[in-house]
Amino acid sequence: AFLVCMIIAMARQFKILLALLKEAGAVVRNVPSLLALPLLLTSSLACILAFFGPAMLGLATANQNEVQDMLGNLGIQDVKAFEHFQTAAALALVVGFIWIYYFHVAIFITTISLTVSRLYFRGDLEEHKVCPSLGGCLGWPVAVSLMQVFRFNLGSMAIGSLLMTACTIP
Repeated sequence: AFLVCMIIAMARQFKILLALLKEAGAVVRNVPSLLALPLLLTSSLACILAFFGPAMLGLATANQNEVQDMLGNLGIQDVKAFEHFQTAAALALVVGFIWIYYFHVAIFITTISLTVSRLYFRGDLEEHKVCPSLGGCLGWPVAVSLMQVFRFNLGSMAIGSLLMTACTIP
């Protein structure tokens, strides 16, 4: 009896899921360039990782004798101070990378939200298409939304990603 009740309750949820997938399919059909946005942001994050990875590796394998000139300028002379400097710099790199990751996620979510909301509620994506026969494949709706996100929401996304980083670290 319990299993039958669960199936009946799940059937309604399944109908909602099918309606949601139908709407998502319609959005991707109207704006196929939405599929390219994750690739753009992933490649950007990979470039940033190409900086943070070697920096972290260089910091972890640094020998005090090799970087003594630079450390002398910072007032670090003994081994214990060097280890504290290494730990603090590694923590700063990790926190910086997590912050940039959350910032990328915020850009991704906000851009997709703006593009989909403009299509769904206003239907004004026609003016951003270069050629109507291409159907938005060139990505102008996403590019216009990305520019507007950078123009109007960049500060909010930066502080929000910083707060997400602060909540994630502990």
